[in-house]
Amino acid sequence: MSIQTAFMMERTLDIETCMQNDSVYGFINDMSHGEVNVTFTSAYCPVIQNTMPLVISIIFETAIQTYYNIGEDESINLDHHYCFYGVHYKRSVTRVRINTSIIPQEKEFEFYKAALELPKRQLSKETFEALASDMCRNFPRAKNWLSWYLHPSRGKHIFSSLGESSLLGLSKNTNAQESLGKLFQYSAEGDTLSAGQAYKHVYRFITRFEYDYKAAKLGVTLQYGAPPTAKRMREP
Repeated sequence: MSIQTAFMMERTLDIETCMQNDSVYGFINDMSHGEVNVTFTSAYCPVIQNTMPLVISIIFETAIQTYYNIGEDESINLDHHYCFYGVHYKRSVTRVRINTSIIPQEKEFEFYKAALELPKRQLSKETFEALASDMCRNFPRAKNWLSWYLHPSRGKHIFSSLGESSLLGLSKNTNAQESLGKLFQYSAEGDTLSAGQAYKHVYRFITRFEYDYKAAKLGVTLQYGAPPTAKRMREP
């Protein structure tokens, strides 16, 4: 079940930066639906100067099992799908290279060549790290994009030279997507939600960003920080 309000659709058409996808696991606890995950498709919004959700999906394990005829006792193994991370990366490189708001037109080929060099298997770890650092320095507007792919959960399936290590220090905003998921959890009314409660919370969560966007358009200065751990956030 995917949710995209009119506001989110408008922002999707406006935003020129790369979109990202990640999920929150274990937050929805509903025995009648099996495992339920919340997946965010988001992008950086220059108006509020923060990551903004563009589509939020609630994915039910039982629905996947029914659709693909997977028995209740069978586990859903997605390991063989990890090869598509590399395909996703290369497609994303193609989109980013022609986005002049991120890559200057005169540097398009330089970026493309460097980005396709990273996944090569023969690179040593030192060469890989140097190349990734050079890319972040030479293409600063693509830094967050690259850092998202360098996250250990994704990078190890794309860059053989990265392995289990991490280059998250390349960007201060590497965990923007993960922070969005944490904000979604901390702003809820409880530590876990039922599927119905999560559905309602999605709309409340989206409303926060719509309020912020309208305020920023009026000249209000917004300040974002890490989600609080000691005190739960409240809805506006």
